[in-house]
Amino acid sequence: MNNFFKNILIGLFSIRSNMTRVILTSTGLTIGIFTVSLVTASISSIDKEFAKSMDYYGNDKIYVGTWPWSFDFDWWKYRNRPKIEESSLEYINQYSEYVTDVSIKKNTWTKASFGNKASWLQLNGVYPSYQDMLSGTEIVNGRFFFPK
Repeated sequence: MNNFFKNILIGLFSIRSNMTRVILTSTGLTIGIFTVSLVTASISSIDKEFAKSMDYYGNDKIYVGTWPWSFDFDWWKYRNRPKIEESSLEYINQYSEYVTDVSIKKNTWTKASFGNKASWLQLNGVYPSYQDMLSGTEIVNGRFFFPK
């Protein structure tokens, strides 16, 4: 038992004689642990926000498009991608055992005027099944047209 206390005293004297080394080591460990904790919390938060944003669209839907959803992309890389055609919808409906609804969304910009006022409008065209595919979305203005 006497050797145990001697070892503790030797360690304490060693710490006292190398105080700068102890402070720098402790500071480095503290910064390292804090950084790892911060990065872990950030990644967890990003994962939760991504999952929440995907819940808005529903976990049973896939959106495929020619262009990325963000605006930060190389236009030249995406401009020659093939367009999604109606024949692709028919193919997916015919050969997929899990797909229940498919729809194409086409949009264009046009100028509309009334009286002496004019404005640019974005027109969107979709298949009637598109309304059933929207989950968590409420239409504030307008309505869907339905085939006869």
